[in-house]
Amino acid sequence: KINNAQAQITEVLQHLVENNAATVHKDAPLKFVQLVQLMRVATRENIEAIWGQCKNKPTHRRWILDALPVVGTTAALRLIKEKFQANELTVPELTQALLVALHMVTANQDSIQLTASLALDPKVKTIPVLRDMIMFGYGSMVARYCDEQPACSPELMRPIHESAAQAVSKADA
Repeated sequence: KINNAQAQITEVLQHLVENNAATVHKDAPLKFVQLVQLMRVATRENIEAIWGQCKNKPTHRRWILDALPVVGTTAALRLIKEKFQANELTVPELTQALLVALHMVTANQDSIQLTASLALDPKVKTIPVLRDMIMFGYGSMVARYCDEQPACSPELMRPIHESAAQAVSKADA
């Protein structure tokens, strides 16, 4: 039962760190799922507080960055984006987190807009492989959304069309 998400996240995170240093402990998968479930119900402020406490502890940081994308919410995706923009995530960390987050997040208008804005981020534009990965994730997200929404707007494809047009114009130059 969840009584205090922030305290319980801290407790589970500490258990994972302490019991999985040399080898994976037998309860690690269950504790990881518990961590994800707790992060799903925690407030943004709770997760921010835990991140603030753990971002400089490499093992804690790794567990958080493994769990956060699996949470599958727009809030988790937004937090990943904001931490990258604040230079708190490295490019490899962002790449690994987004590979999971873009496919786990519920496809809705907010997550689609957030992903489009991430693809257009000036820092992301300087890393073509990262931008391409985000665009593939965006396309997958739009496809999932349009599968469930009969009145899916063609405007959702605009970022992909613009990206393709830019690629063609650069190839012609």
